[in-house]
Amino acid sequence: MRWIVAVCHFLELLSLAIWVGGMLIIGALVAPVAFSNLQIEPAGDLMARIFHHFNGVVTFSLVIILIASFLIRLLAEQKEGITTPRRLRILEGVFLLLFCVSALYVGAVLTPRAEIARANLHQKGPGGTAEEFGRLHRRSEELATVGLLAGLGVIFIKSRVLSLGREKRNGGGNA
Repeated sequence: MRWIVAVCHFLELLSLAIWVGGMLIIGALVAPVAFSNLQIEPAGDLMARIFHHFNGVVTFSLVIILIASFLIRLLAEQKEGITTPRRLRILEGVFLLLFCVSALYVGAVLTPRAEIARANLHQKGPGGTAEEFGRLHRRSEELATVGLLAGLGVIFIKSRVLSLGREKRNGGGNA
């Protein structure tokens, strides 16, 4: 039973690392390199393709995280008596909810809208597509930042919960 819990923890943390790490790599490395070395149109095309694929990775990671979290709660807490302090469980849930909602909204709503606006970018006029694209792009960046911070919060809480379990097994217990 413990090996199943360990595998679930591993998959959950791996999915979080891929998701958060992907966000950091795309934002801190890929986008700046693309836009500093390519013309704006090809750079935008490249980033659209990257985000299209990354959104699939995010969705897959989300499914793994939810299944693993459910199994950890079910097996570790009910069968082995390992519990997470309530305040950490609530905080983790809030961060995970923010992380998931922001990522899903960006991927399922804002990105498709931004792609339509970007495809028609050269239309002019008040309320035109360039203005709309800029608004959607800013909103996507803001929500991605919220998601990134929430994801880092989830990882921090997971590490704290795992260290609490280790402390209890070793005779400590300061929460």
